[in-house]
Amino acid sequence: MKIAIDLTSLADNFSGIERMTLNITMNLLEINSENKFQLYFKEEIHPEFLYCKEKDWIECIVLPRKNKLWFNQVTLLRRLLKSDADLFLFMAFPAPFFFRSRGKIINTIHDMGCFDCPETMPRKMAAYFRIMNRNSVRRSWRILTISEFSKKQIRKHLKVPSEKIKVLYLGVSSNIYEYNISKWEAIKTGYQLPDRYIMCLSTLEPKKNMKLLVEAYRELPEMYQDRVALVLAGRKGWKLEKLLETVEENKKGKICITGYIDEEDLPYIYHHAELFVFPSFYEGFGIPPLEAMATGRPVLASDIDVLKEVLQDRAVYFQNNDKESLKSTLIACLNGKAGQYSAEELIEYSRRFNYQKTAQRLQQIMEETDVKA
Repeated sequence: MKIAIDLTSLADNFSGIERMTLNITMNLLEINSENKFQLYFKEEIHPEFLYCKEKDWIECIVLPRKNKLWFNQVTLLRRLLKSDADLFLFMAFPAPFFFRSRGKIINTIHDMGCFDCPETMPRKMAAYFRIMNRNSVRRSWRILTISEFSKKQIRKHLKVPSEKIKVLYLGVSSNIYEYNISKWEAIKTGYQLPDRYIMCLSTLEPKKNMKLLVEAYRELPEMYQDRVALVLAGRKGWKLEKLLETVEENKKGKICITGYIDEEDLPYIYHHAELFVFPSFYEGFGIPPLEAMATGRPVLASDIDVLKEVLQDRAVYFQNNDKESLKSTLIACLNGKAGQYSAEELIEYSRRFNYQKTAQRLQQIMEETDVKA
């Protein structure tokens, strides 16, 4: 079977969605035995796939960069319509709206934020994803999603039969487990990190709820603020200025905003945190807490359904969007009551989530087609 995979998003801002797409594809190619692949890239072949040019069973197709909307809905569409693939796989974003094919289409819907909490994103973006998601379920042979929670919400909002939706859990990238102490001082200096800190990593946008964390940290007794700083890490998102205003208003404590952290530096910054805090009030999965566990760090998270599904009893929870609950639980964690599991047990738990297993699951899904996969 010939499988076409859209990898064009790898040329844009690299976040959890792009990391998932990259890792699943790499592992899918590694376990492949008899399929042929078409890989679609924007502007240039991603460095991780340069070796594919030497494989006669992989075709790399590079498309010119355009305005993002034009590229996704016109440039990519025109090239896909020329493809003779038996199956089309879209893991980052849905297929172009007008894409039709005799081959089967697998689209991915990561969450239902555009329906569940549209106020946390620009109005036009929420409308765009509502339209694209409705179109996706009509045109897809299968829908992939990343948690049982997201599957439940897709069924609720889009009335999709349960058997059409397949859950693929995200994995922890293998580089998270790599650590070389000799590199730490240079990384610490590069990001201007304090000696001791609690950490939060996510896109800096409203639904991640860093504002609540900043306010709770500011109200901690002075002895705790003197002991540990607060590090906020992640790429810039929508309404970043609101978070910056909150930080500016709360200069009492030591708060550091690092910006985007390079993939190779992530394990070190996780590893040296005393505690990882994830206050998000809406997620499709939530990979950063698992990554923190993979470095042996204790995790404090909001008690939303999807985080309890993924993290189970390995995390300590506070009541979602409740500052007093976050503050009291944060104090308990800093006093040594950060859960019942050791660093080694947290690392072992994180290993349950790996992209090799996810790719194998995806291979099984593709083998359900009428055409041999």
